[in-house]
Formats: sequence, C-alpha cells, structure tokens
Amino acid sequence: MSRNRLWLIAGGYVVLALVIGVWSRLAAEILIAAGLIALVLLALRKRPRTGPLSISDTCERCGSLLQERAGLPEPTCRACGHRQSWAR
Repeated sequence: MSRNRLWLIAGGYVVLALVIGVWSRLAAEILIAAGLIALVLLALRKRPRTGPLSISDTCERCGSLLQERAGLPEPTCRACGHRQSWAR
C-alpha cells in the first residue's frame, strides 16, 4: 500500500467520523481516536528500512543493537559511541 493511499484512507475515515458525529458525538470521538491509533501503527509499520529516511536498530559502524527509548532506537551507539547518520 502506498503512502498516498494511506492518507486517502485516513481522510475518508475522518469524513466518516464527521458524518457519524452528526448523530452521536461520543461515537465520532471513539471512531477518531481508534483511527488515529491505527494510522500511527500503520505509519510506523510502513516506515522505510533503507535509504535516507530509514531508522535502523543496528549500529552503522559496529553492527550492535541500539538501545530503545519510547519504541525508537537511540541515535548514539552505547558500544562504540557512533552517532547514526539518520539522527538529527
């Protein structure tokens, strides 16, 4: 699934939530919250593994696993001190 299709699905989901919101505000809020959680999970799953926008969980220099913080790998390797190229 391409990223454009993903955004189209998300936009359609918001429109559906707005239409449902006419009848029940609580149902629309639950639908929007569930949709946002699903969107975040899909975006994390579809993130590139290689290339300039990728985030790897292994060190580029020594190959050891990077420690994680809040579900994302740390930008600096604890084993060799190398700062990864994707870190800003």
